[in-house]
Amino acid sequence: MRLFERLHKQLILTAAGQVYLPEISRGFRRIANATAQLKPAGGGVLLQLGLHASFDLRRLALAEFRATHAGVGLRVLQPAGLHELVECKVDLLISRGLGHHPGYRCDRVNEGSGLGDWLIAPAGTADCPEIVSFRDWLRRLQAENPAAMHRRPALVNVSQG
Repeated sequence: MRLFERLHKQLILTAAGQVYLPEISRGFRRIANATAQLKPAGGGVLLQLGLHASFDLRRLALAEFRATHAGVGLRVLQPAGLHELVECKVDLLISRGLGHHPGYRCDRVNEGSGLGDWLIAPAGTADCPEIVSFRDWLRRLQAENPAAMHRRPALVNVSQG
């Protein structure tokens, strides 16, 4: 039975795959939890975050995330897009768009409709503890300071004279 289809460097779940995924995801979460218990104390996990080219990294207050999530290492790749996510070069991605990618969980980073920034993770790993921690961090950041999450980098006009 076909569970997915390949479309130009992308996997899309079939109807059967969409039914199958939640069931096996529970099993993978149990395996991940059991494996996490085997890790030595102080051992961490590296989460690789991709950002689209125009995303202002300062919006994320990553030093605070790192301070409050000592067990989660965070590496940022910018610029990054769906290509890097599909090729597993990043674990999750903040992408600019409409937030519709079959086979991926897409959570809006800021409020609004239409074009915006979306946190995108493969459906099979979207509920792993590190990604959940980062998603919750973004939600908390948005709730505490919604204006900061909408901030765009200032355009600088440099005149040569």
